[in-house]
Amino acid sequence: WVLEQHEVFQMYYYAHKTGAEDDRHRREHPDLRASPHWQACADFCEKWDQAAFDPDYDSLPLEFFEPMVRNVLSREPFWWKHDHPKRGACGVT
Repeated sequence: WVLEQHEVFQMYYYAHKTGAEDDRHRREHPDLRASPHWQACADFCEKWDQAAFDPDYDSLPLEFFEPMVRNVLSREPFWWKHDHPKRGACGVT
């Protein structure tokens, strides 16, 4: 649920910075609030996800990650839910 809904929660932090519609209130929708995973998703986005967009964060060069990325991308693709509406959105079916 956290990965499935985190895009909605991300907008709380950056919708207004990208010119996208300011829909930061969407994470408060009653259907989302009813989930037992709501707080976990809010915490994930606040503590880790949105912080990953910090341009001043001291990070390793991209070359460091190349072998790891090649390893992951060389695997057979999969999607965690075969009936998910996003299935195929990234070219993965």
